[in-house]
Amino acid sequence: MWLAAKVKRLVGNLFQRQRLETTLDTELRAYLDEMAERKMRKGIAPAEARRQALLEAGGLDQVKEEVRDTWIGSGIETTIRDVHYAFRTLRRSPGFATVAVLSLGLGIGGNTAIFSLLDTVLLKSLPVKNPEQLVLLSRTGGRSPVRNFPSPVFEGVREHKKLFTEMLACFDAAGTLQVSSATDESRGPAEMIRAQLVSGNYYSVLGVPAIVGRTLTPDDDRAPDAHPVAVISYGYWRRHFAGDAAVVGKSIRLNGNTFTIVGVTGPEFFGIATGSPPDVTVPLMMQSQIWLDPGRSIVKDPRVGWLRLLARLRTDVPEEKARAGLTLLFQQIEAERTGQTTAAVRQNIQKLRIEFSSASKGLDALRVRFSKPLLVLMSLVALVLLVACSNLAALLLARAGARQREIGTRLALGASRARLIRQLLTESILLSMAGGLLGLLFAYAATKSLLKILAQSPVPIALQFTLDTRLLAFTGGLAILTGLLFGLIPALQASSPEISRTLPRGGPVFGGSRIGGTWRYSAKPLVALQIALSLVLLVGAGLFVRSLENLESLDAGFQRDDLLLVTVNPSLAGYREPQLSNAYQQILGRLAVTPGIRSVSMSSHSLLSPGIDDSGFLVPGRADRANEPRGVNLNLVGPNFFETMGIPILQGRGPTEQDGEGTPRVAVITETLARQYFPEENPVGKRVGLGGPLVEIIGVAKDTKFNTLRDAASRVVYLPFRQRPIWRPPIGQMTFAIRPEQNLLGIAALSRRQIQEFDRSLPIVSIKTAEKQVQESLVQERLIAWLSGGFAILALVLASVGLAGTMAHAVARRTGEIGVRKALGAQTSNVIWLMVRESLILVLAGTVVGLAVAYSITRIAEALLFGVTAKDPATMLGAVAMLAAVAAIASLLPAWKAGRVDPVVALRHE
Repeated sequence: MWLAAKVKRLVGNLFQRQRLETTLDTELRAYLDEMAERKMRKGIAPAEARRQALLEAGGLDQVKEEVRDTWIGSGIETTIRDVHYAFRTLRRSPGFATVAVLSLGLGIGGNTAIFSLLDTVLLKSLPVKNPEQLVLLSRTGGRSPVRNFPSPVFEGVREHKKLFTEMLACFDAAGTLQVSSATDESRGPAEMIRAQLVSGNYYSVLGVPAIVGRTLTPDDDRAPDAHPVAVISYGYWRRHFAGDAAVVGKSIRLNGNTFTIVGVTGPEFFGIATGSPPDVTVPLMMQSQIWLDPGRSIVKDPRVGWLRLLARLRTDVPEEKARAGLTLLFQQIEAERTGQTTAAVRQNIQKLRIEFSSASKGLDALRVRFSKPLLVLMSLVALVLLVACSNLAALLLARAGARQREIGTRLALGASRARLIRQLLTESILLSMAGGLLGLLFAYAATKSLLKILAQSPVPIALQFTLDTRLLAFTGGLAILTGLLFGLIPALQASSPEISRTLPRGGPVFGGSRIGGTWRYSAKPLVALQIALSLVLLVGAGLFVRSLENLESLDAGFQRDDLLLVTVNPSLAGYREPQLSNAYQQILGRLAVTPGIRSVSMSSHSLLSPGIDDSGFLVPGRADRANEPRGVNLNLVGPNFFETMGIPILQGRGPTEQDGEGTPRVAVITETLARQYFPEENPVGKRVGLGGPLVEIIGVAKDTKFNTLRDAASRVVYLPFRQRPIWRPPIGQMTFAIRPEQNLLGIAALSRRQIQEFDRSLPIVSIKTAEKQVQESLVQERLIAWLSGGFAILALVLASVGLAGTMAHAVARRTGEIGVRKALGAQTSNVIWLMVRESLILVLAGTVVGLAVAYSITRIAEALLFGVTAKDPATMLGAVAMLAAVAAIASLLPAWKAGRVDPVVALRHE
């Protein structure tokens, strides 16, 4: 009842203002009439009695103000009046308001855009039930931590519910498992989609329901290959079934095998790996039909670790106890698997430990990759916003000087300093809120562009921009904080009570702003701060841009120009050996006779793509040296591979048509391997071991970069694809390298047609130029370079605007002084140098501070650089030169205006 009455009175005070004013006026007049009547009864004349009553009451207007201040909602009404006044004030200065809102919009929009990515990748929890209870299991105690477990471990551990409530298992939840997909409605070739294999309790443990049909259940995951059912994502449902509610029961072909759709998940669920939402989810027991090597079942194999295990901890069991219990249980399972054959094995098992890491934000693959770049970008864009705030604070200080007479009048009439500060901060916050709204639009456009860039990486990253309450709260809070940051100092200076004493003297004097006989705070330190921050951003952008240029111009060891890469995966269409090898040979033959193709070959691994097979490298009779790298990467290649790729053969030869299954096994090594293992002799003709029968080295090829451009050295062994090692699985995916005579795009279409004519159901994983693949491998570097460069340019523009505005204000303030100087004989060049020198002092001060800060903090980004150090003198000198040039241009116009001042007009103005 009390709250309801308060709310009713608040509504009445806000929306029935006229009635309250009328009532107040009536009551006050009745009160005055009663006081005057009492005085008249004492014999005082009516006019005098009325006058004395007014004096005792203190004045009607003052009493009304005191009464209004006691009304519920008076603070809200005052705020509304302040907002109306601030809006009218800013409307009278459209130029200033436009510059302020645009500056803030760019600064806040950039922060919002980067925060949206940072929030999605690093901060946001999984859209599941109680995500804080989820942990990811890993095994320590061996050579390195292991996060993939065999199926028997999962089956042996998940039944022990005393330590956790539920445990789930999944494979390739990070989205790297691609399968071929075709629906009954599709008429074209199969497409490549993301898939994941999960335990039957996956959705129930996460607490994720289906919006259509049902999710997987434990009954779907009890026997191998027994339940070909699938749950599809909301996006796949919309793309391929147009949101048809009757999708349940329809069939979908995955790797040539038919699965029945049983349900659709909601649009907010993206799996447990940020940036890699699976299109299709199937039970673990269907692994042999989904695996990259179809037909091979590992669901019962205790030797193959392939599952990520997530558990939901019990709230009544301490984490240490759960960890110790799972460690003991895992050691028992390992002891049963190995049989504890020797004391050394038993000792190794006792060293094994189970560790937990929080899985509330999902798997950490994307966080590990992008955490440092996003934090660096967030720091850079925060500096941009700080430059914008300094710029606006300087403009507001200049604006406060122009409003000195207005503010002094209000102080003289009795306005309190707190009231003036509140009014001035209202104007600042109004500007920042308008900038925040504009920033949301900028952030939306910027984030869409950033997501498109991320989607071009070798493993596409799929993120969503959602305008949720977290993002709105961040933007709103940032806008308010920004308004206070750039508005507080100008408000404190403008509201000084000493201003009212300057009114009779006119206020401004030569060289500064004199208030009450004292020198007050000026905008110059703020301009110097802008220059310093801009220099830090310029240095950072220069380092990142130079790193990108170094990587793009780096010799990768092959000729990337006019080279087409076509990747196919026949294994996903049901091909097995020897059909796989025959298919590759037939496709190679078709492409070789295609008009316009000069040369064609193939390889099991494409250039600049991670995942090359790792193998040992053994030279018989040679002792291993301490701390010497031993692992090599294997790449199975076709004839003419080196000629087509443009990789020089330094010694010997490359594989030919004659290097087949029945011929001696041969290999080509890179020059790095040749220098390491055969420093003083010719390696051609030597025999080495690769985990099987010895192979003969027939050639030495120039070092190439097949994983990333940042690779320090190339340790690759090339084998003829028909001499695949017996321990290596069949080549399920092959990349054809095509060197056309001309018209690269036309050859791409012809190549696609040739492959589809061979088998229309054959999944084409990708068709792209080598140059595009190189550019895709640099997505992270390009993103950082572009954004840091854009932030630096924006900060430089803001700093130049601030410098020009401050100098223009100085010219206006010192017009009288300039007039006196010219009247006494000063030349135009002297006046121009006087003003330019003032700006140069600011630039010099900002440059010194900026270089010191840049020198101190750029080492944070050392790991993101390539071919350049964080303290590169050329980059710093270039940034200083660019800043000096822009500052000179920004200060030249106000200085030129000062030089053209007419002494007569200036003295009359003074």
